[in-house]
Amino acid sequence: MNPTRRDYHQDAVLTAVSIKYANGDSICDTVFPRVKVAKESDKYYKYVRNFRLPKALRAIGSESNAIDYNLETDSYFCEEYALHGDVHDRERKNADVPLKPDIDCTENVVDALTLLREKRVADIAFNAAVVLNNTTLAGVNQWSDYAGSDPLGDIAAGIYSAKAASGKKPNLVVMGEEVMIQLEQHPDILERIKFTQKGVITADLLSSLLPGAPRVVVGDLMYDDSQEGDSEDLGYIWGKKVLIAYAEASPGIKKISFGYQFYHQDRETAKWREDRLKGDRIEVTEVADEHTVAAACAYLIIDAVA
Repeated sequence: MNPTRRDYHQDAVLTAVSIKYANGDSICDTVFPRVKVAKESDKYYKYVRNFRLPKALRAIGSESNAIDYNLETDSYFCEEYALHGDVHDRERKNADVPLKPDIDCTENVVDALTLLREKRVADIAFNAAVVLNNTTLAGVNQWSDYAGSDPLGDIAAGIYSAKAASGKKPNLVVMGEEVMIQLEQHPDILERIKFTQKGVITADLLSSLLPGAPRVVVGDLMYDDSQEGDSEDLGYIWGKKVLIAYAEASPGIKKISFGYQFYHQDRETAKWREDRLKGDRIEVTEVADEHTVAAACAYLIIDAVA
């Protein structure tokens, strides 16, 4: 056949459609609230917990009993995290619509730093060496075993265990998406919500079934654990654990929280000319320290699902 369809039309790049994989939503700022600090390293006061009942009964004419309080200090030390990307003049001049090399480069660097921050917080918050008040589920007790497990009971036990250890009732339950996927089909929970309008398990609905209705957040960010040049090895940052903790939404004096992100410099973006590369460099930096400040108000469930 002559002419063919190719003779009538030459393929060009679409200007209204492009493909880019999008990761999940970051939750690390919820788990470890952010605290602005003036210096990259400093100390902060911690009041030693004292719930002891003093003797206050006083006989006529005698002095009242004296009680004391104790202080100790802890410290933080911020580190700088920085990445950059280069945009060459020839790339910029030859880029077709809808490509925008400067914006694409900046977004790529910011996404990578966000992923790194999420991983740092998850590695601390889900660490049994940090959260000493923990339990490991196995066999029929894991929530993926629908016949033998009791997820609501396990979470409730964790809430009361953290309260007993710290005096502060947890207001946050953090779990990986792999855990939430199992809970969405768990018969015990479906039975509790069968008369709701939707009958679908959500984070908010799960919260309403727990003592004190703590906020439930689900970490769904993924990362590639392979080395450069190897095959992609995708996994979940938040894994198969569940954290039950108190997180202070408004950090301040004489308040308690499982952890904080002390940051001296919030994320900043800089752009400058690199003549030797015949292009521009875009760099994003942040200076911060992710730090546990009151591990006693947390409880960790390890291997919640198989």
